[in-house]
Amino acid sequence: MGNGLNRLVTKARPGDRRRCQACGTSALPTLTAHHIIPVEFRGRDTLSNLITLCSNCHRIVHWLATGDRSLEAHAYGLGQPGIHRRELLELARRIRRWRLRVVKGGILTPPVPLKMAMDAVIQRNGMDGTEAMLMNRCFKRALRAMRANDRKQCSVRLPRGSRFISVIANSTLVIRAPAWGCDNERCEENFILIWPKKDQPSAMSPSRFRHASDWRSKRIPEYVWLRVTWDECLSLSKDDWKLFRKACHEAFTRRARPYVSNVERL
Repeated sequence: MGNGLNRLVTKARPGDRRRCQACGTSALPTLTAHHIIPVEFRGRDTLSNLITLCSNCHRIVHWLATGDRSLEAHAYGLGQPGIHRRELLELARRIRRWRLRVVKGGILTPPVPLKMAMDAVIQRNGMDGTEAMLMNRCFKRALRAMRANDRKQCSVRLPRGSRFISVIANSTLVIRAPAWGCDNERCEENFILIWPKKDQPSAMSPSRFRHASDWRSKRIPEYVWLRVTWDECLSLSKDDWKLFRKACHEAFTRRARPYVSNVERL
């Protein structure tokens, strides 16, 4: 954090009464400044664009406001039921609404080209040539399996840090490469796909399917997020990809808010 931003944070804290604006904690060592409009969306280091949050709420708001995370999966110690649960959700929603008003059309202008986003993910994860090739093949195969109209409506996000690229249908995660879990670490598997929870892939055993699909989608209860390896993804049959295609389309039939994309549309 530069000296200029440090001075702004010092000024912003008295205005926020030196408290986290989500949970109310006044523990100064944990307080930080959050950009309402992110830097990657042309957000500036100005007082009007900064809000004081503790480090815990800062991470939660980032997950919630960017659109492809659930509070239950990424609450970083908020716990159940969470004293400040409603306040935190409302803050994230206000920030998201503000971003959507500022970022016209729900997309960053100019957006990052898809190839550049994929290359950034490969570099960030230290993938070798073989793994990079597999990621590109799986990602493209999943995209081709979607309906053309669904594909055009998806938001595509490269989160800050370029750890992974996500494709989101309304508010539902459809594809993520590579797979990252709620513990902020790469999953054992390499890829995540939305999937009907009652239909296991043709080449996958029942026990493997139970393990690979243990992440439930609360927004669409009849679907799960299927975590697969690159090889498992490439071994999916035409009928398997039809199940994925149906799941993607179903995601667009549910009411949801639009999400900002920072990668060129598919």
